[in-house]
Amino acid sequence: MLINNAAAVRPGHARTDLDGAARDPVRPALKFQAFVFNWVGHEQRATELERILGAVCPVTVINSESSAEARHPGWCHIGEDAYFTAQWNAALGRFDADVMLHVQADASSRDFPQIVERCRHAMQNLNCGVYAPDVDYTPWVFHRNRLQRVEPDLYEVPQTDCTCWAISREVLDHAPRLDPAQNKYGWGIDFLVIGTARRLQRRVLRDYRFKVDHVWRGSGYDLAAAYAQIEATMATLPPELREQDRLLRREAEAKLGLQPWPRRLRDTARKLKRSLWP
Repeated sequence: MLINNAAAVRPGHARTDLDGAARDPVRPALKFQAFVFNWVGHEQRATELERILGAVCPVTVINSESSAEARHPGWCHIGEDAYFTAQWNAALGRFDADVMLHVQADASSRDFPQIVERCRHAMQNLNCGVYAPDVDYTPWVFHRNRLQRVEPDLYEVPQTDCTCWAISREVLDHAPRLDPAQNKYGWGIDFLVIGTARRLQRRVLRDYRFKVDHVWRGSGYDLAAAYAQIEATMATLPPELREQDRLLRREAEAKLGLQPWPRRLRDTARKLKRSLWP
């Protein structure tokens, strides 16, 4: 009778080849947990994302649209005065897995199952701490010749965008937290997370194999206020984190390619989001 050796090996125990040489230990599959951030005007999209992502992993919608509350009692409702930082903190408080997949409600893709599997591969085999597919609207469009290629379509980047990205628990556990009373719009969270991955010597990867559609309709808030808030936030960080943030932004600027979105995001706003520090 043939025996399935794979099933007989306990997690954490080494396999052996036919010649008795030890192989890599069997590792349990990474657990993913998805969070969709919804706000006014995106209820239908958030509902669809909940359905699609729910077929891949557990998913929670963090909701800031009051009119949607009665229709979705299973969502996490935090009020319309809650912007990105409050949503981010609500997600972190409910995160109970190995990898957090965060998707904004104005993003969509047919490839989420494949995206999760490629992310799993990157996290397990490529020392990845932050993974993101390519987003079709982002102010961070890089020249690929300026990036380090890791595998086909997988490149190390200094900024992934935070429209749709996945972060390991290790990185999230070490990343600084923001206070929504000081910085409610959440500018800077992406660089702080990416900087944490760098400090932990984990790769930050963008996957150009998959495209995520991002229907950008404007920020919906005061960009000058967001800029002032991130400046105030950075002033409270230790000097080494401020310096790392500055260097990451400089690196991101240096690797930019042709920006195809001049009509969708004013150049002045784009520069504010990219270049907080000289």
